[in-house]
Parts: sequence; structure tokens; C-alpha cells
Amino acid sequence: FGEATNPAQMPIIKEQGDFVGIAPCTDLKCDVRFPSPKPYSWLSMGNWCPNLSWDKKGTKSHPNPNCLKHSDGTFIKGGLCENGFNHQSFLPGPEPPTGEQGCVYKYGKATMVKLDDVVGITSEFCGKRRCKDWLDFRFNCSNRQHYQRQFMLNGQIKSVDYCVEFDIHPACEASCQAPACLDLLRSGKTAYLGLPFWHGRCDPRANDRRVETVGFALGLPGALKSHLLVEPKLLQRSCPASKASSWSCVPLAALHFAGPYCTRSFNGACDRCYIPGVAGGPAEVQRPWCPLDVLQSPTYKDLGLKITCKSKSASWHCCLYTGTCDGDSAPGTAPLTDDGLALVAARKNTEDMKNFLKRAASASNRYRALPLDHSNMHWAAYFAWDAAPLDRTLEEALAEMELYLTSERPMVTLFSTTTTTLPTVAGPRPNNFPPSLACAARSVSFGPLDMPGSMATPTANLEECQLKCRKTKGCFHFSMLEVGNSCHLQGFSALAQENSLGFISGPPECWQAKKDKGLLIDKGHDTYVSLSFACMAWGSSFSPALPGAYSTLEEKDFPSEMEATLECQKRCIDRKDCKHFTVSFPIRSCILVGKDAMVTEGIQGAISGPSKCDDKSMQSYYWEALPKSEQPTWRTTSSALSVLGLGMVALAIFMSTVLWRRPACSARSVQSCACDHAESVERSERLMEWHQATSSHELVESRAWDIELPME
Repeated sequence: FGEATNPAQMPIIKEQGDFVGIAPCTDLKCDVRFPSPKPYSWLSMGNWCPNLSWDKKGTKSHPNPNCLKHSDGTFIKGGLCENGFNHQSFLPGPEPPTGEQGCVYKYGKATMVKLDDVVGITSEFCGKRRCKDWLDFRFNCSNRQHYQRQFMLNGQIKSVDYCVEFDIHPACEASCQAPACLDLLRSGKTAYLGLPFWHGRCDPRANDRRVETVGFALGLPGALKSHLLVEPKLLQRSCPASKASSWSCVPLAALHFAGPYCTRSFNGACDRCYIPGVAGGPAEVQRPWCPLDVLQSPTYKDLGLKITCKSKSASWHCCLYTGTCDGDSAPGTAPLTDDGLALVAARKNTEDMKNFLKRAASASNRYRALPLDHSNMHWAAYFAWDAAPLDRTLEEALAEMELYLTSERPMVTLFSTTTTTLPTVAGPRPNNFPPSLACAARSVSFGPLDMPGSMATPTANLEECQLKCRKTKGCFHFSMLEVGNSCHLQGFSALAQENSLGFISGPPECWQAKKDKGLLIDKGHDTYVSLSFACMAWGSSFSPALPGAYSTLEEKDFPSEMEATLECQKRCIDRKDCKHFTVSFPIRSCILVGKDAMVTEGIQGAISGPSKCDDKSMQSYYWEALPKSEQPTWRTTSSALSVLGLGMVALAIFMSTVLWRRPACSARSVQSCACDHAESVERSERLMEWHQATSSHELVESRAWDIELPME
């Protein structure tokens, strides 16, 4: 790892220095195994000492003498600019790279997802539980009749003794354009085996669905909402209008401005596109087609280009760019023709398209009996429009709708993850829900979207989704997608994801409704945990690990994520050179780090903290996380420590022998109750442990806490 994969580039890097490589797929025929309806690009970024692997590079301050050098004898620094990583945004920052040596690229925050989750492996059953990963699915999947099948070289299907994630007919394995493959696909015979997610590898539209599904999992805001897989702010940057290169973005007057244009809408890089149906343009249709708003993009909005279309018929598409089409685009009155389909699609609205397709289906003898209220109807309508025109007839759109509505499985399975968030910032609260949901937040979800052993289910309403969470062991949050009322449950380590349009999330029970608030705190977004986790941070990950300081917390030894987290902290306490720990779920890894470790934010499933929560970190929690009216009063006194210490010891001894009958005082409402406890011996032992931790030597050296409690 760390070594450039193409040694032939070394002389170029030595002579020219660092550069960013881009290999565009503009003609849509770059890989005949995976046809795509949209352009895509491969990007490659350089690293320092690109000719050696990580274990041989040395360090940047003391590199291996054999590291690649410039012609002047200086070491190749790599292209990442100083402070070139922006952990707060997908965008790398307002200032572009300088292009000088050592500063040719910057990057924004990233998101990590497990492919096993996205493709549906962890939604399959392995016995009476969900499959943990690909290897578990491979050897233990329950649906053996469906998944223990594979193609032979002659195209016949054979039974095997292991489960197959995906297999494709040999006729299509090397190329979807091979005559034998085309014949097979036209015949309707079985071409794919394995998980439904991968079916349709030779179908460009199915590949487009997969791309958006992965984009959604990665947290791209436009994925499965607006077909936009690029950070919106990036679209505000114009493309260079250079005539001097093959990447010219100046539409040719000789082609009557049919193109080529440039757009960032496909993948963020400036890529060529064309406007179809331009009068005087080329006879051969050129692709890909530009987004409908290309003339209003920053690159062209001030150029005043005059385009004349061959026709005002919407099915010729050109007039959709100029706004000169004949006909009504309203979904309730648009003509049930190819023109009507194009007009409604140009509105770029899923509900409008759904209403139009329902009208068209109801008027057709072939389609009127279909279940038009099926949950897949939403996705049939969504994929019937795009940012650019779709070259399809109304009959083709209805035929595809039929495939969606007759499918035994959901055509799109939502799996979402998260990026970094601020712990105390919540989304806008809905004001039309019952008191039990007063703490729910709109446009907020939690990731991973489905906790281990759980999968999305449709529910009647938000209350039912919350009830499902309350009845599920280990559930800390629910996230309901309003489209289809799809209910997802999340566990202890889940991280809040803001700007999740269409989602409503909340805890299994709001704070006001909790009967037992004893020693609970809110870490933000209604994540109620015990005081033991006050100084820990969700989504933070430290690295590198100390030597020999990586271990796995087996579920059989530590069944809950909370137990595993506290065990990882304990291991940090037991090691003198450990300053912080990171526990990561669902892999359940425990990493211990030293004083020079670096922290990365926004890592889903990660929880980090110091070896011990000292008094200052505990006190800072109260000032930052709790409403002022609910903060305890802290005073520094000379005698408080001895009084408080003796009092707490006596209280713990008394609680260990008597079951108190009154409500417990919580850390969140310590001023509003008389600290009357109603807990078992087990609770008293936990309180004793908490007291022992907070009355440590470090506490004596810093300050004594005098918690003022109202007298009964």
C-alpha cells in the first residue's frame, strides 16, 4: 500500500511534479460490462514518495533516501495542500489549490459505508438471525434454494454448497454488447443470479439506480431526491471556457450551438454534453444530453446564446431547454402522449410524474389493473424523470412502471450512513404531533440506518415506529422516512445526520415521559445515556494505535454496545501510556492511542473518549449540554469535599440495604427534585462506583463540587 499502481508515471512525476489524473468516460462506452446512461470519471491523486510502500517511505520529515525526487533533487511531496482536508464539508474549502508543487488538490470530509449493508447481505437471514457480513452469508444464508445457484460455462444453472452474492450468464460476462448477450436479454431467459441489488448489470437504467442508491448511503443530499449526485455548491463553479483543448466548453457556432457544452452535473468534473433537436445541428444524435438548466448554469447564463429548435414538440426535447414547447405540462391535464410525458418530466417533480403515470395507466387496458398505490410506484415515478431529458416513449415508461409494480421486492432499498454533526444541534421540531413525540426532529436521521439484527418495515404512522423502537432491545433512536412510512431503528452508537430530507427521528421515549431519569444525560439529539459516557464523543476516531493496542470486543463477552464501550475505556485505564480510546461498531474493535494521536470526526459507529472522565470534562458537559434552568450549581468550598465524601459513603451504605420508594434525582433535573431515590441494590452499587470515580485524587487537586439540592 502507498505505492503508485502505474510505475510508468514515475518519469512524468519526476519531470512535471504532482498532478491530478482524470480519465473521463464521455462517450458512455468505456466499460462494455457496465453500460451507463451518464458520463463518469476516474480520478487519481498523488502521494508523497509514490515509488515506495508505506512501510518503506520513512516520514515526511525524514524520508527514505530512495524516495522519488524532482529533477532538482528535492523529494516529491505529494499533491495534498497544507491544511487541504476540510472535515466540516464535502467541499474542500473556498480557496482552490495553487497548482504549485505539493498543492494540487484538496478534499472534503468523506463518509464510509459497508457494501454488505448497501447490497442487502446484512438484511438476509443466516438461521434465526441476520447475516453479519459477506462471509457469514456465504456459508450460512437461510434462503439456500434461491442463493445456492451458479452458472456453468455452458449457461446452465447448477446447485452449489455455498451462497452466491451475484453471478451473470457467461454470454454477458465479458460484454453486454456481445450478440449472444443481446439475444439472451431479448429472450427473457435468466441472466442474473444472487442478490436482487445486482440484477440488471447490463441495463443502464438499473446501473443508474444502483449509483443513486450508493450515493444515498454516502449521504449525498440529492441522491434519490433530485438525481443530483454532486455537492450543490460545486455546481455554482463555472467550467473554463477554453478553446485550446479537447475539453472545450465553448459550443460551436458551426453546430448552431448544439454543443459541446460543459456541465459539472454528472460527477463534479467539467464534462461535455449536447442539446438535442437544434435546428441546423448534426443529423446524428450526440450524447450525453445536457441537464435542462445548462443554459442557466454559471458557465453560460451571461453569454446570451440564441438557440433555434427544429420543433416545438416536447418529444424533440430542444424546446424544453428554451421554454418554447407547445402543450400543457400540468400532470392532471397534460396530453397522454410522448409529448405529455416529456413536458411533465421537465417539471422534475416525482409527485407530478406519479399523477401523470396513474392517469396514463388508468386510460390503458393493459395497465389499469396494476396496483397503482404500491410503494414501488414512488420509485417508478422518480426514475421516469431526470435532470436531463430521457429519450423514452410513454409506452416504454408505462412498461417500466409495470416492472416496478409487479416486483416481489422493493426496487430501491434505502440504507443511509452519516457524517459529522454537532452533538447539541437538532432539526426543527414538528408542532403537529402528540406529546409522546414532542422531541421528534424533522430532517434528521441516524446512521447506520438499521441497527444489527433490524431491518426497515412499513408502519402506519410515526407513533407506531416509536413504539417499535421502545419494544426493541438496544434501540436508542428511530428514523422514519415519510415516503412509505419506512421505519428504521438505530442503536447506541448511531450518529445523527442532519439535512436528511423526508426523515423524522426521535428516541424511544422523550425525556418528559421517562419515569427513571436517575443519573441520565442527553448527549444531543435526545441520546440519553448514563454519566459514565459524559466525556465521550460520538463519531470521533483516534489513530494511530499504540503497539499491540488493537483488540476485538466479542459480542458473547460484551453483549451490548454500552458494555463494549466501557470495557474499551477500562483497557485504556489499565495501560499507562494510553490517553484515549476508540471503539468502532459493528466490527467491535477497540483501539488505544497515546498522547500524540490525531482525531478524525464524522466516522459512523465510532465512539471515543479519554481514559477517564475527570471533573472538568464532567462540569463542561453540564455547561454546554444542559438548559440553564436545569444545570446544577457548582461552588468551590474548602470543606465541601469531606462533607460530600462522607455523605455519599453513608448514602451508598444505606441504599445497599434498603429499597427506597421515591423517584430518582437525575443529573439533568438535579435542582427540580429532592433527590429521593427508588432503586435496587444494583443501582446503589453503580452509584457507589460513580462516587468513587468522582472522589479520586484528581478531584481533590482541582476543585470540590458542592451540589445544592432543595430541602424537602
